[in-house]
Amino acid sequence: MTIQIPVLLWTIICFVALAFILNKLLFKPFFRVMDARRERLDSAQAEKTAREEAAAAALEEARRLREENEKEAEVRRTEALRSAREDARTREAEAVKAQQEELEQYRQKMETERQAMLEALLSHTGELTDMISARLLK
Repeated sequence: MTIQIPVLLWTIICFVALAFILNKLLFKPFFRVMDARRERLDSAQAEKTAREEAAAAALEEARRLREENEKEAEVRRTEALRSAREDARTREAEAVKAQQEELEQYRQKMETERQAMLEALLSHTGELTDMISARLLK
């Protein structure tokens, strides 16, 4: 087998021409599409990462706000409980005071009635003595 130079040259020229044509028409557009796809994927990945970071920050903010609200609610609950206990003590003291006043009024009324009964009894003692002695002497 012999190497034919004109066939070899035409083969090389055809190969170079084919490579040039394929490069212009196939490879460059294919690589542009692939590069554009890679850029879209990279930007989508970056956007996803940014959204995840934003979501994590929002979640952390929500957690912090929830904790603050829980602490604030606990403070309000404690304050309301303290206030309710204080009100209950005040009402209890007022009720005890009112009962003591009522009891004192009742005692005074009873004492007044006792004095009136004693005076009535003393005023009728002479009559009663006469009646008793009259019965005893009979």
